[in-house]
Amino acid sequence: MADGKDANDVRTRALITTHLTVITATTSIQDAARSMVTGHFRHLPVVGEAGLIGMADITEVRAALLHTDAASTRTCRPQAHHTARLLRQRAERSRT
Repeated sequence: MADGKDANDVRTRALITTHLTVITATTSIQDAARSMVTGHFRHLPVVGEAGLIGMADITEVRAALLHTDAASTRTCRPQAHHTARLLRQRAERSRT
């Protein structure tokens, strides 16, 4: 393993994150990007009332930021909903 531990002696619980940072489908793109930068995350779980909807990755968030008007102070709800819709579609396809 990367940090010199023996894979035969390490249990999964020693490696997992216990305090998750998540976003929702209504989280603005700017807030998602801020969470990713602050937490050094490349992926964030997107959750809804029923649980996990999908994962947002840094590439999708970056692309959504590039499509926003830099002078605008509005949140990017349309892009957030678009990203969430894509994530839901991906999650549905992976279940079938």
